[in-house]
Amino acid sequence: MKALQYSALALGVVSAIAAAESNNDSSEVETMVITANRFEQPVDSVIASVTVIEREEIEKSAANDLLDVLSMQPGIEINRNGGRGQTTSIFIRGTNSNQSIILLNGTRLNDATTGGAQLSLLALDLVERVEIIRGARASTYGSDAIGGVINIITKPTKGTEEVSVVAGGGSDDRYYGGIRGVTQVEDTQLYFAANYDKSKGYDFLPDDGLDERYGYDTTNLNLGLNHHFNEQWEADLSYLYSDGRSEYESSGKWTDKSRKQLFDGALKFHQGALFSQLLLNYMDDQRDYYGTDGSFFSGTNTKRTQVHWLNGYKLNEDWLMQGGLEWKEDDVSASTTAYEETKRTNKAAHLNAIFGTNRYDAEFGVRYDDSSAYGSSTNYNIGGGALIADNWRLLASHSTAFRAPTFNELYYPGGGNPELKPENSTNYELGAEAFFDLFDLSLSAYRNDIDNLISGWPAENIDKARITGLEAVINFETGNIRHRVVGDLMDPEDLDTGNQLKRRAKKRFSWRGDLDIQDWSVAAEWSWRDKSYNDDANTLEIPSYHLVHLFASYAIKPQWSIDGKIHNLFDEDYATAINTYPVTQPYKAPGRSFELSTRYKF
Repeated sequence: MKALQYSALALGVVSAIAAAESNNDSSEVETMVITANRFEQPVDSVIASVTVIEREEIEKSAANDLLDVLSMQPGIEINRNGGRGQTTSIFIRGTNSNQSIILLNGTRLNDATTGGAQLSLLALDLVERVEIIRGARASTYGSDAIGGVINIITKPTKGTEEVSVVAGGGSDDRYYGGIRGVTQVEDTQLYFAANYDKSKGYDFLPDDGLDERYGYDTTNLNLGLNHHFNEQWEADLSYLYSDGRSEYESSGKWTDKSRKQLFDGALKFHQGALFSQLLLNYMDDQRDYYGTDGSFFSGTNTKRTQVHWLNGYKLNEDWLMQGGLEWKEDDVSASTTAYEETKRTNKAAHLNAIFGTNRYDAEFGVRYDDSSAYGSSTNYNIGGGALIADNWRLLASHSTAFRAPTFNELYYPGGGNPELKPENSTNYELGAEAFFDLFDLSLSAYRNDIDNLISGWPAENIDKARITGLEAVINFETGNIRHRVVGDLMDPEDLDTGNQLKRRAKKRFSWRGDLDIQDWSVAAEWSWRDKSYNDDANTLEIPSYHLVHLFASYAIKPQWSIDGKIHNLFDEDYATAINTYPVTQPYKAPGRSFELSTRYKF
């Protein structure tokens, strides 16, 4: 804990320096978010740690994919078994990948067999914005929202009209292209996006003597519409198709072929103080694995159907009541694994009371889930915010959450345990936001106690963990350069052994600077991550590392630009995970790479 305290002091010094050097004239722009409580509200009324990433920031980043974008955000660690297309873990505030929810336009992407969600082949050019809620949200979303919620939104902002095409290529024999468009036809907004991306990859296990390159290719298609029948009624429909292939190592080069289809629809009513939404979602997520000789080995398939009826009523200027009913079914019967049970259903009811004035905000939420697989669970959250001065806001919250056992943990032949109970967590958080002429500052301190952790084989509820941490985000300007500094200090502890939870770093810092000069946009990104361990016993160390990425864009015309990126400028030799079979060796992360693309907007 002393190291944590010293690092906190260092972070405070960074804040002071930032304030001393900056000369920013801040301007208020109201940002709306929908993920926190499943209805649109101003971000400054949310009692949670929130990050919103807009499309302009995504286009002007040095990121090669969405995971690169997420890795620069507070509270999020990304671990990859090699390069793009490989197995990836997304840790939010130190929780496992299956202890957070990943949404696409509000539709849950986490599969039912492992509980994780793979984003490595989702095209970055499809993404309109990303909303990240850090901290437990089980009272809103139910199972798995222990660490937080990431909502990837591909639906364009209402009123947008644009058609754009992009084409590019880069290192590792990569090339890609895409088109996206939005148009308004009277009361109907139509949008579409299509993208193709292919690379021969690189050898991320150079010490195995196989001299293999592990490539990928992916095709993405997104279609949707929004129609206003009148002032009270509107409807949303959208469809996403994603087809990908990636090569990976398993005592030889194997192939993972994936296909994902998502359908979602919404019928919305709003009149006076009342609003109501009927949401329908369906996901078909198929992954097939092929051996070194190209023959089919196994396949997993999650089919999910979900219906959610959400209602709200504004009692007066200060109070909003919200409630809903939800039904969800997971079906893995199309998988090649002979699970003892192949379907489960979950029924839920939730109720929220939200209070807001110019200076004070409060919310209370409770949700009851009843699963055919593991029984019932009731969770709640309570929080409040106060504007104690014109430029200071304090936040506090307390909540409970749980994670449902996956089909693998419950029913996998020879290792599943149908008697498993859900993992449970208790969360506490204190936060502060400050807005000055010179800089903006956001601080969050949190503690997450997790019981009944599932581990071992056959799976059992045997472990306990405690994750405490501090997050800080500072925005300021020096001259024409916009700066963003992010700091994460965390103590992720296995309470049974006292060891550091595997693949979690205790300290992470990042900086991003943006500069616009006439027809040029330039950005630089720097990040540093402390050491971590690949195993529960803390015997396999993953060394610390730092990375520098560069981005530059030149506008040939207002609608036509040339973009260039350099990733890992100093060719840092690093890894975020270690392969332990058949030989222990790091999954080598990509070295220095470049990308050149052009974008035209009609």
